Amino acid sequence: MVYIICKDSAGNIWLLLGNSVVKTSFAALKMPPERSRNQLEADLAITKAELNFVRRSQAIASFTSIFLAFIRYGAFCVLGYFATKCVSAMAGRTTYANMAMTFLVKMKADKWIAYTLGGGGMLYGWSERRLRQRNIKRFGQAAADMEKVIDPQRSSSHLSTDGTTHPLDRQVI
Repeated sequence: MVYIICKDSAGNIWLLLGNSVVKTSFAALKMPPERSRNQLEADLAITKAELNFVRRSQAIASFTSIFLAFIRYGAFCVLGYFATKCVSAMAGRTTYANMAMTFLVKMKADKWIAYTLGGGGMLYGWSERRLRQRNIKRFGQAAADMEKVIDPQRSSSHLSTDGTTHPLDRQVI
């Protein structure tokens, strides 16, 4: 495909051919008889308008992304500002927040948080193990079938189909 990019003041035409830009003139284009110079210039004007539209839309997209980032990170700054105002307003006073923190410290909340996080980690590990076993079960038979297609004489490795240890392998020798 050939795209006319623009015409410079010297009368040269700049074309986009694949990945390269070529400089040429109207005479070198060997225009077909049904296409006149005026028609090509009209096409060139349309192409310039399309190029200006693309430039404007890219500028608007860039401005929008910068504006959205400003809003996103500006919101964090505003929240931080108001949080410091709240803390400084309560400085030196006994409040319900102070009493709640005292209660949590006396209750040894740090240990309960540690137990909760540890239990959550164990549940996460268990669920990941189950997911891995399901995937092995789903893909294991297909892999065995493909190996049989490649080598019909292949013997079985007697691996379990669900990713668990084979019962005979659990026996201690």
